[in-house]
Amino acid sequence: PTADVTLVEKFDEALSFTNKNAEHNKLDVNIVKGDVLKTEGANGKYDLIVSNPPYIDKNDMQSLQPEVKFEPATALSGGEDGLDFYRHIAKEYKAYLKDGGILAFEVGYNQATAVCKIMEQNGFKNIQTRKDYCDVDRVVFGTVN
Repeated sequence: PTADVTLVEKFDEALSFTNKNAEHNKLDVNIVKGDVLKTEGANGKYDLIVSNPPYIDKNDMQSLQPEVKFEPATALSGGEDGLDFYRHIAKEYKAYLKDGGILAFEVGYNQATAVCKIMEQNGFKNIQTRKDYCDVDRVVFGTVN
């Protein structure tokens, strides 16, 4: 209840759902329209940054399952290898974490090792993964300092 939470959404439709969800759940959060690739919405220092970025690579975008195709491509495509957002966020948002702060990502089914390496290259420590209910590495997180 005492957490200071900021949510960032780029597109108006997603922003509308974010606002409705926050209102429905009676959440006291700061909702910002911004582009994570431009560090919009980030100000000050955070204890925790959580991101579920677009992570589907160019090849997989061509063969999406029908239940995923209703999503806009901008919400799914992570660039040529699916890792564009991870590279940017690990590099740029590290400066917005307090000492001991945590950066956590949801990752695609085959991306945990690559995202761990990206975080290591950007100076994160104590990098770990967590599995989902299907025993797939689905979360990668690490700390600053």
